[in-house]
Amino acid sequence: MYDGSLFSPRGPSCPESRKGRAFFLGTRLLIPQASEQEGDGGLRQNWVLSKADEASVEQLQKELGIPTPVARVLVNRGVQEVGQAQRFLSPSLRGLHPPEDLADMEKAVERILLALRRQEPIWIYGDYDADGITSVALLKSFFESAGARVGWVIPHRERDGYGFHCSLIPNVGEIPGLVITADCGISDHEELAKAKAMGLEVVVTDHHEVPGTLPAACAVINPKRKDNLYPFGDLAGVGVAFMLVWALAKKLKQMNLWPSGKEPSLKSYLDLVAIGTIADQASLLGENRTLVKHGLAQLAQGPRPGIQALLRTAALEKRPISVGNLSFQIAPRMNAPGRLDDASPALELLLTKDFSSAMELAGLMEGMNRRRQQIEEEVFREAEPRAHEAVRAGEAALVLAKEGWHPGVLGIVASRLVERFGLPVVLISLQNGIGKGSGRAPEGYHLMEGLKSCAHLLSRFGGHKMAAGLRVEAGAVEELRRNLSLHARETMGGRWYGRILRIDDRLAPADITEELVRCLQKLEPHGTGNPEPVFQLDGMAISGCRRVGQAHLKMSVSCGSRVFDAIGFGMAESIPQDASGRAKLACLPQLNDWQGRTNIQLKLKDLQLI
Repeated sequence: MYDGSLFSPRGPSCPESRKGRAFFLGTRLLIPQASEQEGDGGLRQNWVLSKADEASVEQLQKELGIPTPVARVLVNRGVQEVGQAQRFLSPSLRGLHPPEDLADMEKAVERILLALRRQEPIWIYGDYDADGITSVALLKSFFESAGARVGWVIPHRERDGYGFHCSLIPNVGEIPGLVITADCGISDHEELAKAKAMGLEVVVTDHHEVPGTLPAACAVINPKRKDNLYPFGDLAGVGVAFMLVWALAKKLKQMNLWPSGKEPSLKSYLDLVAIGTIADQASLLGENRTLVKHGLAQLAQGPRPGIQALLRTAALEKRPISVGNLSFQIAPRMNAPGRLDDASPALELLLTKDFSSAMELAGLMEGMNRRRQQIEEEVFREAEPRAHEAVRAGEAALVLAKEGWHPGVLGIVASRLVERFGLPVVLISLQNGIGKGSGRAPEGYHLMEGLKSCAHLLSRFGGHKMAAGLRVEAGAVEELRRNLSLHARETMGGRWYGRILRIDDRLAPADITEELVRCLQKLEPHGTGNPEPVFQLDGMAISGCRRVGQAHLKMSVSCGSRVFDAIGFGMAESIPQDASGRAKLACLPQLNDWQGRTNIQLKLKDLQLI
């Protein structure tokens, strides 16, 4: 563990009934009939009540003095021991594991120190998504503080493609130097071998799935390496970058090598770690929970000019910064340049110290994001009917390809189709006989394992359990569809497969108190791995159902003397506006502050009319 001193300015002294019917029975995929589907063609949600270990629930409730529903949520998230729960509820930077537990960290630090001593140019080579961009911004800022000669390279999505390309490094083979990858490189064996042959040394920092052999590099830092002592494998790319600068900062301090007055507080980089981790939908458990929680606090203290400009452009400047608005408002704007063209404006936005320049860049990114939304809708309107046909035909995975689809929006559209149909989805853009694809997977399916089973058909692939990218020849797309669908069917045999809404607990209206809600707030931040709690309320009378804005629904719900306002974000099309009578609710109780009064409001996740 670390003593925390490096997170202070000068060391120690300064201190996010409707049942789904698509499931596997044996090896036969049962596909829902029209009457079992939503009006928009998607699958209804299947409510699944989580079964927590009651002994663990009771222990946490007694030892921590927390309400039983909160204890049950903790156990449902895998937090069963008292000490573990204490760390979850109060995550501390001092509880982070040392970065030196990552394999090759010491090698990387020594090589970087050599580059600093020799004043060799250091190139930061990052991916074009928000995780990669924040990683590059973090590393560049840190190395500048350390007095390094540092530049950056981000490939163009369409022109260069994903991954490391040594030809993009300026003066490669001519001037000795060091390259540090950020959020990429782990699968780029051929390109890294080229770099080595040209005398270019590379430190790989990445978090994607590790292939059978490591690439040729002077150090490979990846939390998914099996030989790590570091226990947490789900860091985002920016989290790996942070671990590198943490290790370097400690070494520079030990050796008294910091330029006078230049030693940064590592806390100042946690805003970037939070944004990149949330944007990449990395797990918000373990080390990520700690990093994101403190990163949100750093943002609340006063965001850097670029983030402040994005918040103003998104009309969020006066609202609390949360995982939700970072995920749904800021991250799409950060990703838009790299999806459509050149990611450089997003990086320049994070690096600028001038607010007027930041506002210009934010305006540019706002326009690109609107264009991205238009292109995304066009692709979705073309893909969704084809996906619906494939579901009706019994496909266990949806592989769709078309000439001319913009590759920059395929991942987003694939995510929307997974949400709608509950099946793995791979969308492929075809051009000149080559397909570039993005895939997404539902809970319970490992997409990378599926792609590995189809490796003989792919010229390149890489990614995570629930998201991946690939390249494939157009002539192999049909065989890819058959093979991936077969793998999904065999892998998921006997398990529920579709849209699942996990219920943490059943509550009676009398259980919902301000004390409970305030304790539930301690479970934040929510996101991947730590979703918002969902509680079931039975026999609730609903009335006054009305549309709010374009997509939301508001109503009053009651049982006996208890009456609550309830709001369903994005639910205006899925619940009739004249809905009345009694219903079962899936919801999260929250506090709503309005005109100086605090009331409990139910955030609806789903509703079943009785």
